[in-house]
Amino acid sequence: MECIAAGQEQFLKGHEAHFQLLQMEAKGTPVGGSLILVHAEDQLMSAIRT
Repeated sequence: MECIAAGQEQFLKGHEAHFQLLQMEAKGTPVGGSLILVHAEDQLMSAIRT
């Protein structure tokens, strides 16, 4: 149970960081792009679906 709670907490942190990047880009602030960022976003979205 402890691991599930820790995983949920880390997931929320990742989701918040992702949302902040989207907001920055929407405001015209360049956030850059990299294969690692794309991979991280893919992993986050995959976690939502499972």
